[in-house]
Amino acid sequence: MDSKLLYELLEAINDKKSVILYNWENGQQTVCPLKIYCSTRTGRQYLLGYSYDENKLLFNRLNRIKCIKVKERENNYEHYLQLAQKAAPHIWGVSLFGAGELERISFTVEVASDEQFIVQRLEREKRSGTVQQLDAEHYRFSITVYDARELLPWIRTFIGRITAFSCSNKAVQKLFFDDLEQMASYYREAEADEKQ
Repeated sequence: MDSKLLYELLEAINDKKSVILYNWENGQQTVCPLKIYCSTRTGRQYLLGYSYDENKLLFNRLNRIKCIKVKERENNYEHYLQLAQKAAPHIWGVSLFGAGELERISFTVEVASDEQFIVQRLEREKRSGTVQQLDAEHYRFSITVYDARELLPWIRTFIGRITAFSCSNKAVQKLFFDDLEQMASYYREAEADEKQ
């Protein structure tokens, strides 16, 4: 089903036509389809389109769409495509949570001289953003995105190396430090149990 749907959406994108999306929960939405994204983590496919109903860019997961109805050619297609291209460097996953308010997030990792694979990993996995060498053993990753929460699972893979973390969205920053404290409390409890 997803393959047929994907084909129809790609045809609509190629022909610059708008579509009506009918989802499995009996809802519908009219969009100008712009680009297909595929999650490298889950393999799920998403449609990035301009929603006429909400007047903004939105993602729709393909396996939640039952069928589509292709409509007429979209005269403003190039304008919507430019909006998507302008947004692309600030999309980490498939969330446009703030959709207008960008959130800045950065963290610094400690890297020993014989651990350049950590720096290479930062460069390889960063998608966008920048990696800056601060001194012989510290590198900072910085990025502005629509939804900083989406980076947390990736950032957590550097736990133990992170020496600084900040986010302009204070709720995300609090979540990061709360998670660290919760993890530390688990270790303290486990250590206390071992001593008993």
